[in-house]
Amino acid sequence: MARRTKRNLASLAGLGHPTIDPHSQAVSKKNRMLRALILSSSLMIHAVPSLVAAEAGAPPKRYVAETGPFEVAKASKILLHDAQRGKELPVDALWPKGDGPFPLIVYSHGAFSSGDMVQNGPPKHWASYGYICLLPTHADSMKQLRASGLSRREALRKVMASKENGWSDVWSDRPADVTFLLNSLNLLEAAIPELNGKINREQIGVGGHSLGAYTAQLIGGATIDTPDGKNQSFADERVNAVLQLSGQGTDQQGLTKESWRSFTTPMMTMTGSRDRGAQRQGPEWKKEPFDFSPEGDKFHVDIEGAHHGSFNGHMRTPAQQKIFGYVQIATLAFWDAYLKEDPAAQAFLRSNGLATLSEEAVQIEWK
Repeated sequence: MARRTKRNLASLAGLGHPTIDPHSQAVSKKNRMLRALILSSSLMIHAVPSLVAAEAGAPPKRYVAETGPFEVAKASKILLHDAQRGKELPVDALWPKGDGPFPLIVYSHGAFSSGDMVQNGPPKHWASYGYICLLPTHADSMKQLRASGLSRREALRKVMASKENGWSDVWSDRPADVTFLLNSLNLLEAAIPELNGKINREQIGVGGHSLGAYTAQLIGGATIDTPDGKNQSFADERVNAVLQLSGQGTDQQGLTKESWRSFTTPMMTMTGSRDRGAQRQGPEWKKEPFDFSPEGDKFHVDIEGAHHGSFNGHMRTPAQQKIFGYVQIATLAFWDAYLKEDPAAQAFLRSNGLATLSEEAVQIEWK
């Protein structure tokens, strides 16, 4: 039986920004398991004295939602031509101004968004802490479809499942976009010379929000039932870690209880008490990828008061901004742990360093 342990991630109400120190250099993948066995650290919060005595062997680490040490550069609407599928893939890019090399994160937007619309969400925060973020605009982007002249109803028909077979081809086209993008890094560097030689191609993460979370889990190894057959895989073995913000559970878009049976890629899922699925499923449904995946490097974060739109940083109320701060902290720690292979970040994910401040507003569970 998988061992599951709940811990509180902090609720930092009234204590300023939740923050993180610059990160350790990456270590080799073959040392990951050994280092994980000896991890230990404690966490300190901005303007708060040491909350937890440091465990033996690792220094404390600070995590906050403030912008990181790197200035962020960007490029917009770089077009990459996919001859095999006969399509153009627009890509926006954010990167830290520094020597590198930096780990790479591909971030997939939701159905009603686009690559340029998510720049100022989590990717900008990650880039400021030393990550190159690529933001493709998928063909189902409502913004792009409307810009092409389609009405809202016509655009929705392209995104929604058909009545004939309950399937939409855009669902499988999205992970193909990610694989194509990873195949095209040389072309991308040619189009953005500032990235030349700065992409660490051995440390790749894929994350996404809503339909983008679905994209990420397929790339990470979740299988789906499609009109072409059962247990279809779209996995890309180059991907080291997967992040799902308000993702999907069973009985939708081809996902079943078997979809995550062999999901060994490190994964973080995230939802909130007010988060609902397309069919009004609750947050427990959005946790199913965590529940049904095998033990090992899996994390689930639940945030009190978070709804479907809380994870992209667009909500401007003070309460939602605090929630977005928690999103920034937890996701950055996850990328640090599995793309920079930082022992202190891995220890933080498994720690109760912020429990005394959280009052259970945010919970993290791991196995």
